[in-house]
Amino acid sequence: MGAPSAHPAHGVTFQLADVLGVDREIGWGLSTRRPLPQVREHFITRDLAGGFDDGEGTPDVVVTSPTTQVLDAADGQVRLAANEAGRGRAVYATGLPYCAQNSRILHRAVFWAAGQEEEFSRWAALDPRVEVAAYPDGRTTLVINNALEPVTTTVPTPQGPRTVRLEEGGHQWLTAPAQ
Repeated sequence: MGAPSAHPAHGVTFQLADVLGVDREIGWGLSTRRPLPQVREHFITRDLAGGFDDGEGTPDVVVTSPTTQVLDAADGQVRLAANEAGRGRAVYATGLPYCAQNSRILHRAVFWAAGQEEEFSRWAALDPRVEVAAYPDGRTTLVINNALEPVTTTVPTPQGPRTVRLEEGGHQWLTAPAQ
């Protein structure tokens, strides 16, 4: 997020630009029109309602690789991007202030970067405002409502999905019966 590995040298600002697929332009290149193909759907932004909130963000971030997928952009500049480089994956965000939606974006980004998209639903509530911490060995799951209003949602547990109702800012421990 922001300016990772930033050290202007060797023709780039982000020294990981080849992995991230984006770089911060600090020279005259901003006067050059660059294509900014934005993907309509992506695993990382699947729960994004409205626009992406990058807070103050980092200005002048541009695409540097043809494999970069621009997930969000504003004013011709990248705000959220995903890239596959070699056998790995990288995600870049110009900023990520805390809110429930950004928490879900970060959660999805970690699973996507790890190539574990199929595993995501095993560990995430249907409502993005709710976080889940599962402890399979202890047969317990902690469900946390980050919203300032009551929420009813379905959450995964080691014993299967359960519907829970949480008060604003509340949490609930779900414990599996002993075998």
